[in-house]
Amino acid sequence: MELQLYLRVPAGPQASANARRGVAGLRSYLTPENFENTKLLMTELTTNSVRHAGLTEEDCLTVFVSCAREGVRVEVSDNGPRFAYDEYDARRRSDMASGWGLYLVSQIAHRWGIDHDVGNRVWFELDQPVRELVDQH
Repeated sequence: MELQLYLRVPAGPQASANARRGVAGLRSYLTPENFENTKLLMTELTTNSVRHAGLTEEDCLTVFVSCAREGVRVEVSDNGPRFAYDEYDARRRSDMASGWGLYLVSQIAHRWGIDHDVGNRVWFELDQPVRELVDQH
């Protein structure tokens, strides 16, 4: 069984906090470490979208979360301009106070990537185990 969650989050200053509130109900399905990593990395992705996509507060981000026995997949999408990520460049600028979001994702997630179907979709996967998903029907 798989649990899926779709959120549309206004792209304003509260986007990351609203996304975290939206996934709070997943706590009972995920191990504590998996839940904290999911929230942390999702926060990094939503923050990046708000900061760099050139969106207004009337625009929305889309957050998709899929929980299955094997782990968790999170996707954050925006309609901003395409971007590229250079891990070497991020590590080389080690004196930066900010700009570490995708580097952190690359260090914690088991897999991650950027898709440019429409705008940007940045995703990550965590292979850490998900607690048994129980059908409530």
